[in-house]
Amino acid sequence: MELYRGYKFRIYPTKEQKNTIAQIINNCNFIYNHFINEQRQSYQNTGKFLSVSKCIKTLPSLKKEFPQLKQGESTSLQQTVRHLDRAYTNFFNNYSNYPHYKSGVVGNSYTCTKNGSTPSNIRIDGDKLVLPKLGRVRVNWHHDLPDNVDITSATVRMNYSGKYEVSLQVRKEVDIEKADDVSAVGIVYHPDHLFIASDSSHGEIPESYKKIQKRIKRLKQSLKRKKRGSSNWKKESLKLSKAIEKAQNIKRDYLHKWSKELTENYNTIVVKDINPELFNMKHSRKEGWNQFLTFLEYKVKERGGEFILE
Repeated sequence: MELYRGYKFRIYPTKEQKNTIAQIINNCNFIYNHFINEQRQSYQNTGKFLSVSKCIKTLPSLKKEFPQLKQGESTSLQQTVRHLDRAYTNFFNNYSNYPHYKSGVVGNSYTCTKNGSTPSNIRIDGDKLVLPKLGRVRVNWHHDLPDNVDITSATVRMNYSGKYEVSLQVRKEVDIEKADDVSAVGIVYHPDHLFIASDSSHGEIPESYKKIQKRIKRLKQSLKRKKRGSSNWKKESLKLSKAIEKAQNIKRDYLHKWSKELTENYNTIVVKDINPELFNMKHSRKEGWNQFLTFLEYKVKERGGEFILE
């Protein structure tokens, strides 16, 4: 059975590699914004949106028209088109807002995939990670990748506090034996908790997360009172960036904690899907319901269990 997992690591690119990353991200932002305009124009003229394949076929002509696109990584431009298509799908399913324009490097990312002609363009070389256009990049391997895995894609991002990260998607073949006895639990989203389970338990959101969210709110209000671009504005902006990063880490930690606890106690997880309109609520997006379901699904499948979304 094939399983896909994601692993995130901090990377330490050189000055030249940072410039290349900035160039690739700016190219991806350009493509993203270009096709937002193209989709709007297509819908106004025909009442239909352009397909992913049609958009990707226009990339070679765009490279001729805008030479700077040739300096980037080719698969990242194709992935940008696919990301925009997913953003439109989520919007029409009421899972997110309408796709908005992207700008700048900070907080943005790009995704590159293995090239069919050069499948070794993403690989581990000693203690370094080899990435297209970047070459060998220094990585903090804070945990080991499983043996015999195939790295299928890499997403490089510069977060708001100025740190660089790479998220690796890996594919591995595993032999999983189905559990003999079925122990099932049902869960559903709840606005006051992460979830409510059929065994009367619930996923408590830690106080540390609620506390950092209040701090983020205060910092945003304080930032609005500062003159944009001033030294005080930059200091406050950095504080806000670090607080957001800390909130993301806390959220990821407790999502892993609750998904691990459920999959250790039950081998069948049944999730009652919520009304898509609820995803318009800021609260539900904040708590990362979709991310929680992703963690649940791969963890229960690795244990030979079953994940059911009703």
